[in-house]
Amino acid sequence: MTDPSADVSQRTAAIVATVGLVATLVGVGIAVGCGAPPDLARAGDAAAVAGKIAAAGGLFRVAALGWLLAILGDVVRAWALYVFFRDVNRGIAQLAAWWMLLHDAIFGFSLASLLAASDVAGGADAFAGMEANQAYPLMMVLLRAHQYGFHIGLLFFSIHLLLNGYLVLRSGYVPRVLGALLVLAFLGYLVDSAAHVVLLDPPAILGKVVALPNTVGEISLIVWLAIKGGKARPPRSGDVGR
Repeated sequence: MTDPSADVSQRTAAIVATVGLVATLVGVGIAVGCGAPPDLARAGDAAAVAGKIAAAGGLFRVAALGWLLAILGDVVRAWALYVFFRDVNRGIAQLAAWWMLLHDAIFGFSLASLLAASDVAGGADAFAGMEANQAYPLMMVLLRAHQYGFHIGLLFFSIHLLLNGYLVLRSGYVPRVLGALLVLAFLGYLVDSAAHVVLLDPPAILGKVVALPNTVGEISLIVWLAIKGGKARPPRSGDVGR
């Protein structure tokens, strides 16, 4: 079977990767702005959280659409980065894309818990007869499931960053400093996500500490791709297709 991406240029792939990240950032902005940050279960006691969800009303469902847009952007970016780096090492580039897709599959599945929590908090028909002492614990369990899905997914995403960092370092045509920044981002996501999985209540400061290297690592590569990616023909790699 012919590879449908075989004729896609590196420059096109670089632009598509940029569009994918923009879509992801817009989706995250919509989700958080509409009241559904990934760690909503930590926002206060159950009654306060239920009040926030109920006050958001239909916007909370829009937030779920924001997360879906973020996932779509990730999928587009995974494909585009595979195309961009396949001449460095096709196998590693494919593996990097698969790690991103695994991340999105896990997080996408966890959105079902977010929507179910909204139903419980809003007293949807199936939950209309539940007392607060029943509904609130159920809602928090669902939000916790969503939170764990988010952070478990990011563990997979961190491997995606590590592999792309390796490809940058091996490429010879992408600044090596960008590869080092991706490796730092990998470490930041790995530590933060592992802490959320292992610890019942990880310190909030941890996410703030690792946010800078995480953001700088991702954004720096995409900015370079948008401005210079694929404009010059890269040297042929000796390990293409390995």
